[in-house]
Amino acid sequence: MVEIGGGLLALAALVCLNGFFVAAEFALVTIRRTRVQQLVAEGRPGARNVEAAVGNLDSYIAACQLGITMASLALGWIGEPALAGVLEPVLGAVAGHAIAVVVAFAIITT
Repeated sequence: MVEIGGGLLALAALVCLNGFFVAAEFALVTIRRTRVQQLVAEGRPGARNVEAAVGNLDSYIAACQLGITMASLALGWIGEPALAGVLEPVLGAVAGHAIAVVVAFAIITT
């Protein structure tokens, strides 16, 4: 049971990590350069880092997408056995794994 609990905890952490990378990518794509320049002019902490990220957008977007891909792969790798462990006692071995694959796929793709 500890293994299943740890797997479910890891599953939740990986969903959050995936969300972090998606949010970072979205923020980088939608930020206005004029707003970044304004924040730099005001001397806001971290504004220079944001300016550097926006100036090197391709690398940062690639890093975000790599993070999303790695977190999604880990979700499938860890999530399916964890969900199967929860579903097996109720549905049996074959049905538990089949439903776990479907649920893990649904979590990863939404």
